[in-house]
Amino acid sequence: LSNLSLDVPRGHRIGIVGRNGAGKTTLLKLICGNFAPPHGEVEVNGGVQALMNIGLGFHPEYTGRENVEASLQYNGLGRAEYQQAIEGVIEFCELGDFLDQPFKTYSLGMQARLMFATATAIRPDILIVDEVLGAGDAYFVAKSKIRVEKLVSSGCTMLLVSHSMQQVLELCDEAIWLDHGRVRMQGPAFLVVKAYEEYLHGPLGTVL
Repeated sequence: LSNLSLDVPRGHRIGIVGRNGAGKTTLLKLICGNFAPPHGEVEVNGGVQALMNIGLGFHPEYTGRENVEASLQYNGLGRAEYQQAIEGVIEFCELGDFLDQPFKTYSLGMQARLMFATATAIRPDILIVDEVLGAGDAYFVAKSKIRVEKLVSSGCTMLLVSHSMQQVLELCDEAIWLDHGRVRMQGPAFLVVKAYEEYLHGPLGTVL
């Protein structure tokens, strides 16, 4: 990242696009506090819930239910809130009997559903999603969109990294195009995605 200056207001849904190596995941890791920038500073106001890698933080030998329970126990919930959160995860992910099977036996799509449901069971201040939704099918993405809209309407901020421009358009109001560690364009999601796709594939109607 080079000379990158960014201000993300509360309650915004922002997609981050760019080619591999553009700095998208690096930016998210800085916001999560995974490492400190050698220059400049990152100021984050609020708690961050991050989905950066499929399976990260979930024990492969534990069942889906055990992983959910373990994850939610660290949130300091009362008994009633804790039980309500677990029931919300179970209802959202729709895994049925698979919930009591080891997490390592899940497909990537099933893992994504369980992780997303768990991460959003309690409203975080900031939700960061890096490609995790890409493992889901259209039905899961549609459910995720409804969940994200509810979170954002309650004040949650979302940052989404995705190579799926359709997901960015469906889930985000704004977008940032990173290129070689710099912001090449920032604005309404439709305009940024359009410019980025024209950069990759040429203007619509042009034969390459």
